[in-house]
Amino acid sequence: MCKQVSGGRVRKPGRRRSLMERRTQVRFRLIAATVLLVGLSVSLCFLFSSLSAACRASFDGSQYVVERIARSRFRDMTGWDVPIEKRLRNSLGFQPNSDGSLVLYQAGVNGSEIWLFDTASRGDRLIYRLSDVPDPALVFDYHFNCFWVGTYDGVIVTEFGGEVGPYRVFYYDLGSAAIRELPASLFTHPERNLNSEGVLGSPAGSPLLVVESAEGAQTDGLYLFSLLGEQVAKVYSGQRGTFRVAGVSNKAILYEAGSTICLYDLGTHTNTLVPVNGLAMTPAFRPGPNSVTFVERDPRDQALYLREYKTDGTGKVDTLLKLAEGESYCWSVGGRKLFVIEEHN
Repeated sequence: MCKQVSGGRVRKPGRRRSLMERRTQVRFRLIAATVLLVGLSVSLCFLFSSLSAACRASFDGSQYVVERIARSRFRDMTGWDVPIEKRLRNSLGFQPNSDGSLVLYQAGVNGSEIWLFDTASRGDRLIYRLSDVPDPALVFDYHFNCFWVGTYDGVIVTEFGGEVGPYRVFYYDLGSAAIRELPASLFTHPERNLNSEGVLGSPAGSPLLVVESAEGAQTDGLYLFSLLGEQVAKVYSGQRGTFRVAGVSNKAILYEAGSTICLYDLGTHTNTLVPVNGLAMTPAFRPGPNSVTFVERDPRDQALYLREYKTDGTGKVDTLLKLAEGESYCWSVGGRKLFVIEEHN
């Protein structure tokens, strides 16, 4: 039997093979550990990426909470006799400016007073009060509305007197706290026959008014006007009563025309049809994502579904939930809460 002598020590031939095997095992373990570390790093990166995406989804308002509410309680939440503190707590039934520091609300008989609430100082400021009605009972024949105009630096107050009074529109400047009446020519045009009842809103960030023609106009339709009474664009041509404005955002005007739902792009001045498959109704802008939601009766099962149309260029339509017959919906101011309004009290 042969033996190998090294440094005075006798070593068997199998000894070298055993050391080589151990070294091979160590290398294998190092490689395996490296692979595991790389896999763990990739998994952690994917997890953090998913969490970041979820956070972004929550931040951009795509997440929401559904609250079912009886119609009677919904009326209580949005009625003008509800204290402002309750309005703020419910985040519904008032109009905040861009950062929520100021809130518009109405009070008085038939909402004939327009107030501004400062959330920092907790103070109220009266902007407008109807005072020139000869008979107090006639206040119920008037319709009032108020909304932010332009970059939230002013407020538009509309007053429509029906058969008993004038059509008037006022602009309240936040900086000077002064209120002025807009040109009468805006509402007495011989062709359009516009009136303050048809002043429907203002695109955020743009000092323009969305105005519809009044009954008896020679050229009916939906228009964009400046605060000086100048026509900027004609959004839609059609007889009064055949279309309805459902909302105004900083990018588009949402309106119904017959059985279609349309978006008028304020940048390109073009109209786009919202894709629907069945009978669609009650379209609205969802605050936050600025998407369009509507109720659609699906032609396959004849059930009612609340759909959401993405206005980000993808044209994607998602189904949010199924509604029972007679139910309607409303978004909170921030678009984070979806109120499903039930008929029962």
